[in-house]
Amino acid sequence: MTLNHDRFEENEALSLIKHFLPAQAAIKDFVHHNPLHALQQEHFHDACRQASLWLGAKTYLSFEEYRKLYFNGKISKDVLQHIVERKYSDVAQQEQLLFQLFNYKDPSEIQPNFASVRAAIEKFYGINLRKYIQPRLYRIVASYLDQGIHLENIFPQEMDFFDALIFLESNSKLSLFENRETSKLMAQKPSIPAMLEKIVGVDAHFTQYLFEQQMTHPGWSGFVAVVESTPKTLIEPKKISLSEMIIFELLLEWDAISGVHGNEFRAPQASDLPGYTHFLQDEPHEKWVLLSIWQEALEWTYFDRILGNLPKKLAVESVQEKDFQAVFCIDDRCVSLRKHLAAVHPKSTSYGTPGFFGVEFYYQPYGAQQYTKSCPDPVNPNYLIRELGQKKAHKRDAHFSNYSHSPVLGMVTSMTLGFWSIIKLALGTFKPADHAFAIRATNHVHPNADLTIDYTGESADGLQIGFTVEEMTTRVFNVLKSIGLTENFAPIVYIVGHGASSVNNPYYAGYDCGACCGRPGSVNARAFSYMANKPEVRKALNARGIKIPEQTVFVAALHDTTCDEIVYFDKDLPAEKRDAHALYKTSFKEALLRNADERANRFDLIDQELGAHKKHQLLAEKSKSLFEPRPEWNHTDNALCIVGMPAVFEHLDLDKRAFLNSYDPSKDPDGSSLKMILSAAIPVCGGINLEYFFSRTDQQKYGAGTKLPHNVLGLFAVTNGVEDDLRPGLPSQMIEIHEPSRLLFIIEQKTSIILEILHEHPKLMEWVRNQWVLFTAIDPETRKIYRFQGDGFELYEPVALHTEKSVAL
Repeated sequence: MTLNHDRFEENEALSLIKHFLPAQAAIKDFVHHNPLHALQQEHFHDACRQASLWLGAKTYLSFEEYRKLYFNGKISKDVLQHIVERKYSDVAQQEQLLFQLFNYKDPSEIQPNFASVRAAIEKFYGINLRKYIQPRLYRIVASYLDQGIHLENIFPQEMDFFDALIFLESNSKLSLFENRETSKLMAQKPSIPAMLEKIVGVDAHFTQYLFEQQMTHPGWSGFVAVVESTPKTLIEPKKISLSEMIIFELLLEWDAISGVHGNEFRAPQASDLPGYTHFLQDEPHEKWVLLSIWQEALEWTYFDRILGNLPKKLAVESVQEKDFQAVFCIDDRCVSLRKHLAAVHPKSTSYGTPGFFGVEFYYQPYGAQQYTKSCPDPVNPNYLIRELGQKKAHKRDAHFSNYSHSPVLGMVTSMTLGFWSIIKLALGTFKPADHAFAIRATNHVHPNADLTIDYTGESADGLQIGFTVEEMTTRVFNVLKSIGLTENFAPIVYIVGHGASSVNNPYYAGYDCGACCGRPGSVNARAFSYMANKPEVRKALNARGIKIPEQTVFVAALHDTTCDEIVYFDKDLPAEKRDAHALYKTSFKEALLRNADERANRFDLIDQELGAHKKHQLLAEKSKSLFEPRPEWNHTDNALCIVGMPAVFEHLDLDKRAFLNSYDPSKDPDGSSLKMILSAAIPVCGGINLEYFFSRTDQQKYGAGTKLPHNVLGLFAVTNGVEDDLRPGLPSQMIEIHEPSRLLFIIEQKTSIILEILHEHPKLMEWVRNQWVLFTAIDPETRKIYRFQGDGFELYEPVALHTEKSVAL
């Protein structure tokens, strides 16, 4: 593939650049996505190779790391051999490949495999453009996009980026440029081709030059592209486009070059840039074959053990009356809590479904001017739910005061509160306490606030406020049918959303519910419970075949995954249910205690000899500590998504590595419920998985490095220091113990139904066919396992069950 063309096409070049840029939105909307989304139309291993060649990115672990995992037992000898045998039938080739796996010497550090036009241009002019350009570029763009850090906005409101620059330049005593001629040129609003003609000269190199230019700061360019396409990612929308930022950057480059060579400098000709006609030498290399084998061996060592332990025959369960049922998010952090809840209270049953509980809407807290999405990011809801009548009592702190903005009061404040803040900071090191600036999951909605769940004819900004009875019925029906809860309802059904609490954590949205677009699931849980309790909805559900007993009550709750605590939205619970509810809360409390005890094992600084109550306390303190870079491990080590009945997975030790979506194939003969499940689970869980995968393999290109030097910029992004590129991806404190593995779906349904769904939805099929996620199916009748390969399923037998010989390694 080449970026050099005889004729420059601006729209085509911008489209290509945007395609390769990270698509991370503002930190308030930290939604996980595939960092290699630009190559998702390619097979996973081909995309990994291309990303390395194009961008100099590391898309696999190193050979040394894979070999260490092998000798530590994390990669099975039999699985590795099986993968090699599937690749080559000739024994000599197998032995040669095995020898290379353990003896191949990796070339020097990966660099983009192309001749750099930008480097040639800098050499021609004798100037380091990045050193001159980027600090100025970042400061100006950050100031324009600022969401509240600045005391006063230097740019006029409602003015787009480039017009705002012209206004600032014409109304300031200082200039954005060193050369006044550059200022005059900006006032003329030059085009991208015109500026490239001045700087690059050779039309055939324009696209490649722009590509290289923008990839020197993909964080900034990617964020501007997101703001351009999705202005609502900012609380205070800004009008900016990638093309405007590029023109400004080119003006800064022209200013720098003219400062060295004068205004009459000559742009290079083709003869000045020899050897820059080919962008990418894209031949296959044995290195990529070996890395792909190591990666598959790592993944299938774990998958093979899980698949090998799936039950061959399901025992027929007798219908036993349950004290209560609980519906959780499919989130991997809920899995262990569900396990402990079943152990503590055997007469309970839990279910898993995406944590927006099928209710898609925007949410507007009481007193807020803006509203935020509370459903999977790809969904564009038509509904708005507002919080009414209860103002949340936020913790106050004297340090948050406008007094510091004035010269006299600022000096007094600094000399008084400043000294106290030092003492308070030191005390907080040893005894963490709640802070005014803490993010508490329970603050998302007031427990006693009313919500506009019923549609009364009102709308706002084109959004319907609330839902009609028919719309409520459809959503409750879809969720209950999809998880198989259509009969034998318990007296109390808990709908448990989840969120996370932390302090000094710009990634707080990444710890909340991904199905709620990086928000706590409390409003969704309350909305679903309200709908399911509504008499008119129950009457309509009865007509559709789901009869909920009159005595059954749905109760919303929120699980704080950092503190391992649950709050209940039970103010409307009937009096006759309160004693039973109080008893069941003790079961939840014990399950939370056991869950915290298990979670604590992952933290080296928590003494494993401590009691469960002390461990629980220490984990809760992590959510209050100003100095805690790891409030929890979040989705670390995620590797599975199981869609099926509890009998499929309840006896497995999933070790917090699985997303669990309840599903009864016997109640879904046409696959309609499975289609809804996969439409949400594949992009949401797949996005989470791949963000963790590539943030782990390359912390600099796809991750964010360590949290410790991060600076929140303009309340919309993080950067190292104040004049650096924006950091997309995940910090090291979220992935440092992560074992990178693609997500394996295990679906309990006939392969014909699954294939029909995938063929009906090309975007889902792209994920599966190109192996960005891996797919297996369990036939509900025969219990045979099938693995998706190529364009269909083939019978799969776990390697441990049929391997009889091993090649000596």
